[in-house]
Parts: sequence; structure tokens; C-alpha cells
Amino acid sequence: MKKFLVASMECAAGHPRLTRRGSIHLLLALVLTFFFVGCDDSSSASAGSNDEPSVESSSSVERDLSSSDGKVTERLSSLGGDAEVNSSSLGEQFESGNSSVGKVNCSVFLEGETRWSWDVPKECRFNPDIDYGTMTDVRDGKVYKTVKIGLQIWMAENLNYADSVKTPSLKGKSWCYDNDEKKCDVTGRLYTWGAAMDSAKTGYGYNFSDSLVMPVQGICPAGWHLPSFEEWNILLAAVGGKSTAGNVLKSQTGWNKGGNGIDAFGFSVLPAGEYGGSFHGEGFFATFWSSTDSNRVRSYPLNFYYNYEYAYIHSFYMEEGFSVRCLRDDSKGDASHEMVEFSGSFNLDIDYGSMTDSRDGKTYKTVVIGSQTWMAENLNYADSTKTPSLKGSSWCFNNNTANCEVAGRLYSWAAAMDSAVTGCGYGLRCALTLPVQGVCPSGWHLPSFDEWKILFDTVGGETVAGDILKSQKDWHSDNGPDSFGFSALPAGSYGLGYFHEDGYATHFWIPDEFNDDWAFNIYLARSGKSSLGNPSNKDYGYSVRCIKDEL
Repeated sequence: MKKFLVASMECAAGHPRLTRRGSIHLLLALVLTFFFVGCDDSSSASAGSNDEPSVESSSSVERDLSSSDGKVTERLSSLGGDAEVNSSSLGEQFESGNSSVGKVNCSVFLEGETRWSWDVPKECRFNPDIDYGTMTDVRDGKVYKTVKIGLQIWMAENLNYADSVKTPSLKGKSWCYDNDEKKCDVTGRLYTWGAAMDSAKTGYGYNFSDSLVMPVQGICPAGWHLPSFEEWNILLAAVGGKSTAGNVLKSQTGWNKGGNGIDAFGFSVLPAGEYGGSFHGEGFFATFWSSTDSNRVRSYPLNFYYNYEYAYIHSFYMEEGFSVRCLRDDSKGDASHEMVEFSGSFNLDIDYGSMTDSRDGKTYKTVVIGSQTWMAENLNYADSTKTPSLKGSSWCFNNNTANCEVAGRLYSWAAAMDSAVTGCGYGLRCALTLPVQGVCPSGWHLPSFDEWKILFDTVGGETVAGDILKSQKDWHSDNGPDSFGFSALPAGSYGLGYFHEDGYATHFWIPDEFNDDWAFNIYLARSGKSSLGNPSNKDYGYSVRCIKDEL
């Protein structure tokens, strides 16, 4: 793993785009990409972000870690940084709070706590201001707290089921931290993906061959199931989005280096660490399996880190040992998330122009910003007969054509590039000559990184562009002023068979490759943050804005 990180960093340092942009999140993404395409599967991957965290030197992180096996240092040194968090000590509140924890004098355990301690009972980690429910696992009689968030009902603590006689999938595939049974009573067990999916029963495990059918009960009790990628995203949307979910969902105590959260909804994420040949990471991170696979040897878990206010969903090796949270079967997703319809908005104070796409007769508003002329709305071209590259590679959000009429289509990178013409697509590299018309109408083209940078600089720079360019409607609680009439809608994205991020983010493809499987995009977030040159899988569905050719 150390050799992998060193090699990745050396390669990243020499990447021309990284040098020009100076963006640390791209470096993190490069590490992730090397992990996808060239890393030894026995290593843990590091997490990345669409937003830039503040940076702390990896050496200072390493000096503060107490892990003797070094794996936590390997994982965290690739992250860097201490994001600001709103921490809160529970102290005496437990004695007057939830009655189920009233018998435990938590102030004795929590007084002066500055880092994770296994001696603190789990009862002292819950939010005393939350009205929890309970459920009993009839298989072993264990009782778990539950909590309703949005329309979903979750276990509020990690699963601790261990009977490998009744459930053979668990044999040799689940652990208590440091092989200490008492630690399972605090943070639950750590499971491989196959164990979490109950591979002996479902056939879903490392290098499985069958197609997934959702939902998957897996190791969860009857009436509950292992949450899918989409169900995790629904939770994140319900608590305000990925950008703040770490702070909102992490427990109020126990996280190292001031990384406590506010546990606003009672989800109480504990820094339980992980197992990957050794135990590491307690106090620093928590990872929860989803039932959605990335490929036959990787899945998509949800990740929380001590130094980030964000939550991340990234691909990890299925043989790692992570925590499990179960979701009740009758839970429904956030209806507004599932039935989203964009209302759209233009700035009434802007003098817009217009252009007509001769291919299908659609008319688009245009806007002059500085020296550039942009479409003021997202492209909505779909004729796969005239443009074969679009076949099966573009979508309306939630497959609702009404959303396309307002927010435009979501295109894979190959579709955006018009792969049938340019030869650019997934799994291959192409010789790019700018400008690239791609899927844009005649006289217009897919804007390059440099052209986006000119736009960002014109409106005030990357630090404010994410807010300035946002539309005046549709962003969840954080609409923009749309000062220049660009009217960027939170059109979301498509990936892994799901539509997500609506109301919270938008991405725009650019004609710039990261590697055979990933390409760069422009990212705008609900929080107002933005990213020039954010790398993503070429098969993801993102929006397209076209810019007028220079005369």
C-alpha cells in the first residue's frame, strides 16, 4: 500500500493538469483511479472529494497516530487536512436526557476525552435529545436503537450479529475490533461484503457472477435489509447533502483530533475503524457497506472521516471488514427526491439572446459573459438516429421527459464527445484537438477547461463562481443570485443505474481525459463550492453546456 501511494503521488505530481490547476482533490482522485485500475486489491483505498478540504501536512497526521501497524497512517496520509467541525460534548446531558441512557453516568467517561476510547459505553455515544425507537433481532435477542430520518427508518447503531452456525457466510468473514468481543458491544462487528450480503444464501460475494436483485436482506434481521447505493444517497439528501453529512451524522463524541459531529438526526456514526489484514482506523474513520457492487470484486460503501464534514461513497475491495447499518424494509425514499421536477429559472434582469439547433428545431437562450457567448441552458438533444453516439448513453432525470425540457439531458462522456465521430469513449484514449464540437450544434462546441476557467475568472474566480452561476430556483435551500444569467440548475447526475444529486449539485463534461476510464468535468455544489476539472467515470451521466465558436 505504501509503495502504491508513493507511486501514485509521484505520478500525480507530474500530471500536467494537476500542475496547472493546483487542486488537491484531483490528486486524491488520482490515487483513487490508480486504485481502480492498478492497485493491489489487498490494500485499502483512500477517499476523495468533490470539494477542497483545508490541508494539514501528512507528516503531522502521521506523528499523531497511535496505530502500530501503520495502515491507518497509509490511508489518512493520502487525505490530509482537518475540516472545521461543529463538535459538542454531551457531558451531564445524558443524566437528564433519553431515559434509556439515564442510568449511565456518562460524564465520568466523557470528561476530558480528546480521542476515541473503547472504555466509553455505547449508551454515552447517542444523542440524548433524540427520541429513539428500538428493535430486537430475534436471532440472538440483541436490542438496537432505531431512528427515523425523512421517510426512512434506520438502525441507530451498527449490527453485531455473529452466529456463523445459523449463518455460514460469517465464518472467518466478520470480526470484533482487535478480536476483542467487548469492542463489538460498542461499535458492532466488521464484515466483508460477502458476509454483509450473506453470500451463502444469496450468492452475492467476492467475484460473484449473478445479477443483483434489490433489496438484499443480507446479514440484516428479518424485516430489514442492507441499504443500496441509492438508499444511502436518499439519506444524505434528507440530512442536507453529502457536503455536510459527515458533520451532521457523526456522533458528538469519540472522534480524534476534534472531528466530532453534531449528530443532528441521531444516526450516531462512530469511528469504528476497519479490518484489512489488521485492525486500524478507530477514532479516525467509519465505513458502511452498501448492497451495490462497483464490479465483481468491489462495492460502494459510505465513508466518514475525522477531518471532513463531508460523507463519501467510493469503491472499496469486498474483502475489507466494514460496519453494517440496516434499513427497515417498509422505509420509503424521500418522495421529493424520487419525483423531482425542475421548475427552471432565468434571471429577468438579463438581456438574453437565442439560438436554434437546426438538428431538431429546439431554441435555447444564450448569454454573453465577458468575451464569451454561452448557452444559458443545458443541451437537450436526443436524436440517436442522426447521432448514434447517443444510443443508450443519455438520459432525462428519473427518465422523466419533462425534466429534460427544463434541465436538459444527462450524457455519458462518450456521448458528449460524439464518440462515433471523435473516437473518444470509455476504456480508450483519443488524440484530442480543440475545439471539440461533440454533441453541440453546428457553430458551437464543448467548452474546454481553459474556456471554463475564463468564465470563472470573469465572474470573480473559482471561490465564488459556484454561487454566482447558480440559478435562482431549484437548489435545496441555497439558490444563487445568477448574476450573469448563466442559470446553472442542480440537474444532478446519473450513475450505477441511479439518478442522484438533484437539487444539490450539477456537473458539466469537458473534452479532457483523466485516463482510459475517467474524464474531467466542472462541478458546482449546493454549498456554493465549485471545482474546475473534477475527474469522474466516463460512463456517468452529466449535463452539457455549449459555447459559441470564435469567429
